Amino acid sequence: MMNTFRVNVTLDPESASPHLIVSNDLKTVRNVGCLQNVPMTPDRFEDEIILGAQVFTSGVHYWEVDVGNSMKWKVGVCKESVSRNSSVPFFPGDVFLITYIQNEDTCTVISSCSHIPPLAVNPIRIVGIFLEYNQGRISFYDVLKKSFLLSFPTFPFSEPLRPIFHCS
Repeated sequence: MMNTFRVNVTLDPESASPHLIVSNDLKTVRNVGCLQNVPMTPDRFEDEIILGAQVFTSGVHYWEVDVGNSMKWKVGVCKESVSRNSSVPFFPGDVFLITYIQNEDTCTVISSCSHIPPLAVNPIRIVGIFLEYNQGRISFYDVLKKSFLLSFPTFPFSEPLRPIFHCS
């Protein structure tokens, strides 16, 4: 059923932190660990963040993120107007992220929503993100295991949303 709502998410290089390099096909990003020589524009994040190029203002959308063997990552959805300044914290309702941390034998998913307790999970390689804009729902899935991870509490979206990726 999710494939009915599948969208082709690409990366927005104009939003990419100076630490990140985006592939020519706009499908892959990697953190090079040092600042690249790029102009600092109002759209560019200071932290190791990049947005998807797609903007969602209504409807149902599904996309997948291949995180590979990464031991730590964050993916989700944010308001298009979210601050790009690293000294300004994200506010509740501005960003809907899950953080994955793998330490030795444990894997944990932490939500940016304080009402959702951390989850113990098996290694995750591909994350599915299901956005129901009009219903105010965002859900996450472990694609390879075909299992549900978590959903954020229903939230009335009032402005455009974009995919967000944090690349440590």
